[in-house]
Amino acid sequence: MISIIEFAPFYIFLVLGALLSWVDAKTHRLPNQANFILATLVLLIEMGWAVISNQWVRVLSTFQVLAYIICIFCTLYLLSRGQLGMGDVKFAIACALIIGWYCSQNWLVIVWLMFSLAGLFSAGLLVLGRLNRKTAIAFGPFMYLAVVIGVGYSLFSV
Repeated sequence: MISIIEFAPFYIFLVLGALLSWVDAKTHRLPNQANFILATLVLLIEMGWAVISNQWVRVLSTFQVLAYIICIFCTLYLLSRGQLGMGDVKFAIACALIIGWYCSQNWLVIVWLMFSLAGLFSAGLLVLGRLNRKTAIAFGPFMYLAVVIGVGYSLFSV
C-alpha cells in the first residue's frame, strides 16, 4: 500500500509536467528552468521519502532507470540531428525519476509508449493532410502522456 505522501512526486509531475507539455506544444521549447525545478522537486521528495522509510533499494532502481532512459534519449538526440531537442532530453530526467520511483520494471514499455503515441498522432495528421513528413511536432506532450498513463496504470490497477 502506498501512502498519500508517497504520491507527492507524481502529483507534482502531473501539474508541472502538464504545464511544460502545454508550453512545448505551443512553442516547441521546454524551458531549462522549469525542467530543472520539476526534476529537483521530484528528486528531493523521493530522496526525503527514502530516508524516512529506509527504501534505498527503490532509490537504486530509480537511478538505474534514470541511467537507461538518459542513455536512450542522449543517443537519439545525437542520431536525430536536431529532430529531438535537448529540452526533450532534459524533460526525460523528470520522466525517468517518476518512472523509476513508481514502476521501474515497466520503464521500457513507457518509453515505447512515448514514441508510439507520437507516431500514431503524426500518422493521423499525415493521413488528414494537416502536416507533411518535414513538419516538426512537440514531443514533450507525448512523453508526459505516456508517463501519466504508464505510472497511473501501475499505481491504480488492481
